[in-house]
Amino acid sequence: MRTREDIIDHCQKNNDFFGYTVEVLVIYLSFEQAKPYLIDSATPKEWKQTPLTRDVVLAEMKEYMAFAWDKVEDHRGLSADRSVTKMQAWLWLLGDEETLAYAKDEEHYAQYGAPILKKICEVYGFPIPEGSHIENMSQGKPCVPECDMGCGRGIFG
Repeated sequence: MRTREDIIDHCQKNNDFFGYTVEVLVIYLSFEQAKPYLIDSATPKEWKQTPLTRDVVLAEMKEYMAFAWDKVEDHRGLSADRSVTKMQAWLWLLGDEETLAYAKDEEHYAQYGAPILKKICEVYGFPIPEGSHIENMSQGKPCVPECDMGCGRGIFG
C-alpha cells in the first residue's frame, strides 16, 4: 500500500491530462496536501479526508466498478477510458504491480476495457455482470456479431 507521500509524488509526476488519477488519489490526502489540486474556493472545513486503508480503497473500487461496467455495456468510449484510468490509480495505490501492468497494456483495452475490468474483478472478487455480451466483450470480441454500437472499431470504440 502506498503512503500519502507516495500519492503526492505520484500526482506531481503523473501526466494526468484529464485529472482522473488525481481525482482518485487526492481524497486520501489532508486538506493542506490536497490544496494544490482543489478549486481555489475549497476550505478545510468542507474537506473530508478519506482514510488510507486497503479496505477503504477496495470499497471505493468495488463501488465504482458497477459504474465502469455500465460504461462498457453502453459502449461509452471516453467514459470507459476514464473508468480504466481510475482503476489503474487504485491498483497503483494498492501496490498491485501485476494487475496494474495488465490494466496498462493497451492490448487488453479492447471492447472499452472489458478484459481489464474482468481481470480486476477476478483478482479482487468483485461481481462481473452476467450475459453473453459481457463475456464476449471480456474476451475482446464484439458484444454481439456485427455490433452497430462500436465494438471492434479500435481502442476507443
